[in-house]
Amino acid sequence: MRNVKVIIYCKTVAKDLQAYYMRVDRQEYFLFHQSYRRSNKEFFGMGVLLENALDYSCSHSTSVRKTMTKLIPYIQYIEKEYGLTVLRKTQKAKNLDKKDMSYNRQKFKSSIKDFLAA
Repeated sequence: MRNVKVIIYCKTVAKDLQAYYMRVDRQEYFLFHQSYRRSNKEFFGMGVLLENALDYSCSHSTSVRKTMTKLIPYIQYIEKEYGLTVLRKTQKAKNLDKKDMSYNRQKFKSSIKDFLAA
C-alpha cells in the first residue's frame, strides 16, 4: 500500500464557526463544523499531517485535544462513505481480510499421532 499524504485543516466559515476538512492527495472531504476557537485555528489553520492531528502530545490546549478526539469517528465515516483507507487501524483490518486464514487439520492430526506414539 502506498503512503498517502493526509492533511487535516480548518477554515473559518462564519463569525463563530469553523469547518474542518481532510485532504487526501488532491481530494478534499468535509469532516464537521465546530464553534470558533483561536487555539484550534492556530493548530489546524495551516494544515496538520494526520499523524500529528491525532497525537495528543503535539498540543496542550484542551479545545485542540477535544477536537482531536472528534476526528477519528468522522474520518472513519469518510472512509466508509468513499471507500478510502486513511487510518492505520483500517489498513490493518483490510490486510487481515486479504490473508488466507485456512486451517489445515491434517498437520494438527499428524502432530497428535506423533505425540501419542512417542
